[in-house]
This record gives sequence, structure tokens and C-alpha cells, in this order.
Amino acid sequence: MVRASVLCSLVRRVPLTVLTVCLLYSPVMGAEPTASPSESPTPTTIPTPVALRGPALQVAVVGLRSDRGQVSCNLFTDPQQYPRGDAFREVRTSIHKDSALCIFTGVPAGRYATVVYHDENSNGHFDQNAFGMPMEGYGFSNNAAPLFDAPNFTAAAFDYDGHRLYMVIDVRY
Repeated sequence: MVRASVLCSLVRRVPLTVLTVCLLYSPVMGAEPTASPSESPTPTTIPTPVALRGPALQVAVVGLRSDRGQVSCNLFTDPQQYPRGDAFREVRTSIHKDSALCIFTGVPAGRYATVVYHDENSNGHFDQNAFGMPMEGYGFSNNAAPLFDAPNFTAAAFDYDGHRLYMVIDVRY
């Protein structure tokens, strides 16, 4: 591999734009590789289900990048409202060791989809930049993957029998 300093010395008589590129990329060429998220030194702790009397839908939210703020878990029954409209239920909870546990009680049997987000600044809504790109972590039931937009209701939907259900949702940033 050619070192950046050697490369830049070879192009002394090349236009200024090439020199600028050499200067911009020379620190990158000698940089050490960084660990990928899967090689994180602090593994995510998955919260254990809470023993409750009676039926409950428990949603463990994992992969949060910090304990700042809180997590909002939104439960939807209506495909027309999912994922940005009025939720059937919303639970906001604190974060501990980069994970959270949302507990929904009194939920009747039915077909649902869940949307979660990490409200890092505790302002009560999901922050996006001027282009609509998420600025906070988010996730969907079934860990349905977004492709240019949120997954549809069918991809995130699950059946709840009205008794007990525990699911884990991985947050994306």
C-alpha cells in the first residue's frame, strides 16, 4: 500500500484539487480500524420479564446507545394509524444499562404492531432532521426492517392472545 505522504510527493505538479484530496484523505489512510457494533465491549443486557399478576404484554427494548432520556413504546391496532398516527396505547419508561422494559396491561386479545423510539432528549416526540431522517433510535415489533420508510403494519404485526407475551425489539440508529 502506498503511504499518503509518498503519494502526495509524487503529485507535486498536479492541479490543486488532487493535492486537496491527498491532504483530506491522508489521515484516513493511516487510521486504525474501529470495532464494529457487534464487537462492542459492553454487551446489551436484555431485561428479564417482570412477574405480574394477570395478563401483560412486555416489550424489552435493547441496543440503546445510552441511559439518557426515556423509551416510548407505542402499541397499534389500526393499520391506517400505524406507525405515525394515534397509538392504541403508549408507555414511556426509563432506561437501565442501555435497555428498557415497557409493560402493557389490560390489553385485549388481538393483532398488534409496536413502534419504539429512544427519546434521548426527553422532549416527548421522535426527532428527525430536515430531510426526515431519524435523529433518535427506533425499532419495530418482529424487528421488521425499514426500507426507505417504516415497515408496513403486516411486517410488524403479531397476535396477542390476551394472556402473557414477552418480546424483544432491537433499536436502530
